[in-house]
Amino acid sequence: DVDVYKKTGDAKIGDLVAIDDTRFALIEQGKGKDKKLRNVLYVIDIAGADNLVAIDGKEPEFASKDALANVKMIRKQRVLDLRELGWKAEKAEGLALFENGIAIMNDNDFGLKTDLASGKDVDDVLIKDGQLPDGDSLVVAPSGEATDLWLLNLKQPLKNYFPK
Repeated sequence: DVDVYKKTGDAKIGDLVAIDDTRFALIEQGKGKDKKLRNVLYVIDIAGADNLVAIDGKEPEFASKDALANVKMIRKQRVLDLRELGWKAEKAEGLALFENGIAIMNDNDFGLKTDLASGKDVDDVLIKDGQLPDGDSLVVAPSGEATDLWLLNLKQPLKNYFPK
């Protein structure tokens, strides 16, 4: 859903589980351009999609809309939005299928958060030659984020999406 993100690279795959040879359950997540976290479950079908290596010399997730215009993409159907159901964790990164349902677990990074002593986010700095900039140091502290496991019964099995 490239229109809800500031840039396409902001969309991440939380988890991906095969339903059959061409269909998969996928959790798409990331921070939208509205700065709100997203955790959305989709069923995708790769049957008939183009095999992508690079488009205009770029990985597909960084290609422009114009460059992607003639590419036959996967089919994707939204199943549910975890945030709309009350999901609070940042990341949904554990997905399993069971008869007529799904199990979803968050990734709480072992209940720890890593930042820099300077207060900068560790994801926002460039590590050069194995060194943090300006002699900064890492700080590891409890995140306070609990481990969540959700078991959701679905109105229809995921295999019913995109029937063969």
